[in-house]
Amino acid sequence: MGKHARTLTRAPRPAQERLRRPPRERLSPCPSQGRRGAGGRGAHARGRERPAARLHAAGDARERRRAGGLEAGQCACTAWRSPMIPSQIENHLRESHRGFEHHTHRTAMSAQELAAAEHVSGHRVAKAVVVSLDGLLAFAVVAATERVSLAALEEATGRPAELVPESDFSPRFQPCEAGAEPPLAMFGVPIFVDEALLQERKLVMPAGTHEDAIVLDTSEWMRCEGVTPIAALGVPATRSEFGG
Repeated sequence: MGKHARTLTRAPRPAQERLRRPPRERLSPCPSQGRRGAGGRGAHARGRERPAARLHAAGDARERRRAGGLEAGQCACTAWRSPMIPSQIENHLRESHRGFEHHTHRTAMSAQELAAAEHVSGHRVAKAVVVSLDGLLAFAVVAATERVSLAALEEATGRPAELVPESDFSPRFQPCEAGAEPPLAMFGVPIFVDEALLQERKLVMPAGTHEDAIVLDTSEWMRCEGVTPIAALGVPATRSEFGG
């Protein structure tokens, strides 16, 4: 090119394009993301109002414990939905125990799944296995990581013992969901527990549904529910047996 070559310049944009865009509006937070207890009326708020109330109740319970312990029959509830403990179980706990904790969690169909949902060791979960002692039903309670030793049960009771299929005993423990029966005396069957489980200060157990759990003081549970300890009632379970 010669010295008279023109320099290329960017063509100016039309005036309309040069107009400055208006600032974006600030989105107001979803009612469910506001301050706890704000009580929004939208669909999100309705889905979150109840959990906030349950958490508040749990905070009150913790404060009462710090002030001197739960009163008889009080429940420290921590829930992400309304409590669903069958009324018969809740009434029994309130009448028989000084206090208990109620937790809700994702669906747990086995004792090991309950331990995972509650974020605790399987050694803290009381797994109630329904057995037959010479034709009479009983609870044999072991840790979630264990299985029941029928030999130890027979030696301690002097009766032949066998496991009972879930389909055979579930009507006996209504209104509990099958496989979610807590080992409580209200069902009118003897309760035996592995001595090793008694080393835990508190025990977690299902509360009649696969989404609810209760936490009981171990010594109080033993006393209030008339539990009989048996040495070596629980033996290590294999991986394939962890479904119980």
